[in-house]
Amino acid sequence: MKSTRYRSAFAAALGGWLLLAGLPAYAAFSGSATLRVGSGAGTPCAIGSCFVYNGNEVNSLGDGDKLSIYENAANEVVSASANKPLLLILAIPNQTTNYFASNPISNVTFYDSYPTAFNSNSGTAGSSFIPTAGVYGLNGPGAENQSFFGSMTSSNIYTFLNLAEPTNNSNSFTNLKAAELAVNGIVATSFGIHVFAIKNDAAASADRILNGHGLANITFNSGALPAGTFAMAYGFKGNFAAGNGKVFSTPFTQAGLTRVPEPQVLSLFVLAFVSGSVLKWGRRGTAKTSRFCSAA
Repeated sequence: MKSTRYRSAFAAALGGWLLLAGLPAYAAFSGSATLRVGSGAGTPCAIGSCFVYNGNEVNSLGDGDKLSIYENAANEVVSASANKPLLLILAIPNQTTNYFASNPISNVTFYDSYPTAFNSNSGTAGSSFIPTAGVYGLNGPGAENQSFFGSMTSSNIYTFLNLAEPTNNSNSFTNLKAAELAVNGIVATSFGIHVFAIKNDAAASADRILNGHGLANITFNSGALPAGTFAMAYGFKGNFAAGNGKVFSTPFTQAGLTRVPEPQVLSLFVLAFVSGSVLKWGRRGTAKTSRFCSAA
């Protein structure tokens, strides 16, 4: 049943992609490179060895307090500056208003390249902020200084945000909804879309960059991300204003998803606790009975 839902959702997204032949305003862009979302530096999932839900879909982000953006191509760099930031996009099921009262990101560290820089503890400091309207064509947020860019009920992430994305249409509402139901049991009628800009504070380049096979490690305040949150990334290199350069994005199969705790796990824990209590009570009862028998 789950596999069937995934295949149907993916087929629908693929059909949508075939219909989207490439928008005229984006015609000069050279295509899309992959930004892989993983569960953070120091985990196998950071570069692709993730636990994958249902065997063939989105990556597991665990509790979601830490995630990473990995630039998958060896010879490509993506901008990560104040004017050309790397974007982190979060999709929260059934969220129709601003979820975050303040920026939930507590730390950003860049590792170029990964894992060499991580193993040698030679990361560079980064930071995060809320992007302004117009960055890469980005629609403005609902209110000033809020990361909330609206509630998505159709289309796909990059089109919804008006980002220049000519080749990747797979993060569709259909796909996200199907995965949310199959993985977390959540029936999503909408997704609240939040966007954060990520920049490299220490890189020497004027644009600052995330190198090929580089990784941006992003830490959130504990418990900041609700269960069932999708995470995707977006970036660019070249001259966006002139309509040329290259888009970097996350396909659906490399997006991340935080997990709702399994009800079965909780049930087993409760059962084990109750069983242990009954056994302990039974032993006490047996001991008392033995003492009474001896007295007799």
